[in-house]
Amino acid sequence: MTSEGTFHAGLFFADGEKPSAIHLAWENAIQFTWKDLVSLSTLASPVPQKRRFLAGICRKMKKLGHQAIPYNFGVEGYAVNDQGELLRTGASPPVEPGLTCATFVLAVLKAAAIEPLDLSTWQPRPAEDEAFLASLSGLAGRYPVVLERLKAAVAARTARVRPAEVYAGAGAAQKMTFDDAVTAGKAAEGELRSKKGPIADPV
Repeated sequence: MTSEGTFHAGLFFADGEKPSAIHLAWENAIQFTWKDLVSLSTLASPVPQKRRFLAGICRKMKKLGHQAIPYNFGVEGYAVNDQGELLRTGASPPVEPGLTCATFVLAVLKAAAIEPLDLSTWQPRPAEDEAFLASLSGLAGRYPVVLERLKAAVAARTARVRPAEVYAGAGAAQKMTFDDAVTAGKAAEGELRSKKGPIADPV
């Protein structure tokens, strides 16, 4: 959770003797530091034998550094391979594909064969997505292309994954469906608001 009270998704991983973070802050902005935090919660214990492989992918992405990533809603269009490279998939969604902080985390996890959410069940939430888009209106002057892309995604009723739903799904014993993730995500948001400071070990 950020100091503004918004929720954000990323991964906290072991990098030599020091922990590091990886997250998509905005368009074309993979970052490996995470300074604006009130609470820090990593994904809840993914499959133990895959943790080391997941951390290795994160380290490879850190070594690669900058990668161009369009920012947009949706659950298909981009993937991460086992070398930490971001790739366009063969999927052709109705709007220009991209990633958010939440779907970026899902793409990295999938590279390590960890899939916490059943994305085939995901549904659009028009009123909620319109409100989210309105909250970004102050960025229109600096990022007009991104905002127009997001407007097109909302108009096309493109599904959006919330950060807390990723967190909740990763703690489940099996893939979480949309309905279950919505309920669990709201509970997770309340849980995260109550926590102060770093609380989890890196993968």
